[in-house]
Amino acid sequence: ILETAANKSLKNKKVKDKELNLKSFSQLIKKLDYRLIVLNGHGSPDSIFGYKKNLIVKLGKNDKLLKERIVYARSCNAGLILGPGCMNGTKNGCFIGYNLPFIFYMDQKWTTKPHNDKVAGLFLDPSNLIPISIIKGHTTLEAHNNAKKGMLKTMKKLLEGQQQAET
Repeated sequence: ILETAANKSLKNKKVKDKELNLKSFSQLIKKLDYRLIVLNGHGSPDSIFGYKKNLIVKLGKNDKLLKERIVYARSCNAGLILGPGCMNGTKNGCFIGYNLPFIFYMDQKWTTKPHNDKVAGLFLDPSNLIPISIIKGHTTLEAHNNAKKGMLKTMKKLLEGQQQAET
């Protein structure tokens, strides 16, 4: 995602560790004023958590920071209440999130480096198509559909591989 943004000469910032708490995240979002925000963290229906499960976004606390932005939250259940709540009344904003848990399989030897894990990549690569498509100029609906197509393509490849292994 960051590579695609850099190739398009878009300013970007990877936020991690201690920056992922409610206060510093809120300050950063106000300061940077980015149009696209990609969140990777644990989630609940009304919240997203960052470093050491510190709260970074909560409906009714700082959700207004996301209004009028394009937000992709790869966080369990955040699309249930937080997504619609923070976009209520927006004209130019969009929240793409999950109404269910975002679960993916991984190879245990890559737990600390999922970007090197080919098993995790089967799930993460299609979900990365959402922000990558937006960065490339697609609409949010096109980005959402691109990710769905990417996941279906991955599943088809896996099923075809399974059928070949069985014959």
